[in-house]
Order: sequence, then structure tokens, then C-alpha cells
Amino acid sequence: MGKAAAAVIAVALLAACTTGSLPPSAGPTPPNSTSEAQPQCEDVPLRALDGQIVFLTGRWTGSGDPNAVPRPSVFFVRQTNSCVVWVGLSAEEGEALGESWIETFSGHVRSDFTIVGFWDELPDGGRGAITVRVDVPADSMSEVVLRLRDSTGDVHFIKRWVREDTSN
Repeated sequence: MGKAAAAVIAVALLAACTTGSLPPSAGPTPPNSTSEAQPQCEDVPLRALDGQIVFLTGRWTGSGDPNAVPRPSVFFVRQTNSCVVWVGLSAEEGEALGESWIETFSGHVRSDFTIVGFWDELPDGGRGAITVRVDVPADSMSEVVLRLRDSTGDVHFIKRWVREDTSN
């Protein structure tokens, strides 16, 4: 898959995640859930100790466990109020962006600085629920880091995300 095709797929998946129009087979469904049970995108601003609002939208770099095989990747994150969606693309050296795998995620950020939700990886079909911690230093919005805290289902290989751009 070429870079242009991967970018088009990423944009389409991100737009679909945001509007909730993904087909049931495109993402994991929590057990015993209904659309009424899904939380709405409430206004839950995360504030750093210096009072600045933490906004997660942007381009992030993902990395795996430092003791395991690295999985270089790029994630395009979009936050709308408390709703967070992302599309992750493999970024292996010598391969087109998204050539090895593409991941979608849909979830919510909570006032306790955790993100909870469900991910699905293509083409392998790995999926599960994850909890990610938003680590915000007291003095710098540019150093926000996301860290995997817990996962159920298949193994989630990305353990840490660092924002590439700080314009958002």
C-alpha cells in the first residue's frame, strides 16, 4: 500500500470513528453493550497543574516495550470534548506508512487523566479494550505522554505515545 493510499484510509477511518459510522465488523464491540450505553462526548476538560487545558488532537509517535521488538508507528489522534479516536499506522523503515498494520481506536478521556476504549488492528484482527494514562508535566504542554496502563483481549504492542506536533 502506498503512502497516499494509507493516508486516504487513515482519514476515512478517522472520520468514520468520529461520526460513529463504522460497520460492526470494523471495530470491537464491548460485551453486552448497546448504543444507548455508550457515553456521550461530554465536556471534560483536562487541566495541567499550571491551569492549561490539555488537548490531545495531533500527530503522535508510538513505541513498544523497550525490551521487545520495536514497532515504529504514527498515530493521528482526534479529541472532541471527552471523545478520543485515533488511527495508528505502522511506520517501519523501508515500508510505506500503514503497510504492515493499521489500528483504529475509539474511547473517552476521563477527568482522572485516563483514556478508556477499544482498539482494532487490521489486517491481523487483533482487538481489545485498553486504558491509557495521560501524563502531563506541570510545566510543559509539549511533553504530554500517553502510556498504556492496562489491556484486555489481544496484546496491545504500543506502550507509549509521544506527541510529534505541539501546535494543538
